Amino acid sequence: MSTAHSARARARIEVTAAIKDEARRQLAAEGAAKLSLRAVARELGMVSSALYRYFPSRDDLLTALIIDAYDSVGEAAESALAAAGEAVPVTRWTSVCEAVREWALAHPHEYALIYGSPVPGYVAPDTTVPAAARVGLVLIGIVRDARQGPGLTLPPLPADLESEADRMAGDFASDLQSDTDTRTRVERLKGEVLGRGEVQDLIASAWTAVRSMIVSAAEDERSELRLRVRASLLSLGARMAVDPKLQDKVDHWVEGAAVYVVTTYRKEITSLITDTVAGWDADHTTKKIEAHIGRDLQFIRINGTVVGSLAGLLIYTVSQALGA
Repeated sequence: MSTAHSARARARIEVTAAIKDEARRQLAAEGAAKLSLRAVARELGMVSSALYRYFPSRDDLLTALIIDAYDSVGEAAESALAAAGEAVPVTRWTSVCEAVREWALAHPHEYALIYGSPVPGYVAPDTTVPAAARVGLVLIGIVRDARQGPGLTLPPLPADLESEADRMAGDFASDLQSDTDTRTRVERLKGEVLGRGEVQDLIASAWTAVRSMIVSAAEDERSELRLRVRASLLSLGARMAVDPKLQDKVDHWVEGAAVYVVTTYRKEITSLITDTVAGWDADHTTKKIEAHIGRDLQFIRINGTVVGSLAGLLIYTVSQALGA
């Protein structure tokens, strides 16, 4: 059975690879927008229903191709970084960028698929994010090393251009504050740039990379981020212990936040509590309470009985002694 299962698994891998290869050929010939599962099945001599067992829809096939492309260019970037060894950051950066460019030249259709115009009607799922972040993580790692190292030395601006650059910067800053046309043009340009699909993909990829770095650093007890956060919290706690002004500020912040939350969301809070309690089943709630504090209730009952008995015995004894 194990041999048969392994044979089926190998066959599935081979068929999946053949489907992807044919899809890439169609990408090169027709473009991603015209990719068709039926056309792929026809070229492979398969019936459409058989191909759907591997990729239920065109979008599923596109997603697989996109992940493969991102992984391929990511592997090229990571290999270039490893080959650069302990070179200075600018050399490593250049090596990685050259490797990505060489990959793009060797795989123009895959490059267009992941960095070109969005495919109409297709929305990339979250499963593409880890692969898409690989190149970004490599470049961010180089920048981090440069920041933690001696730093980068920027070439000085030629003396004859420095005064002109200062003047232009001052004029532009003034226009941004006072000139309506300049602000309108800047806002329109910003909207056009941020509205492009590739820019949105880049922002998402960069955020994913940064988030992954933050999570990774937070999980590492020896990371600089965790050490700095810990030191900052300890310093804040030490200051709060001896600084009355800071204590008052924190008290006011907490009080203000509590008042804001209660004032702004009191209806939602009341509704949440009311709906939660209303949804409780009486029998189930009773059993839960008994399960969690039943032993304590038994101790209370026993203690009450014992104390009451002792008190009664004491009163009876005293009354009998006085009567005697």
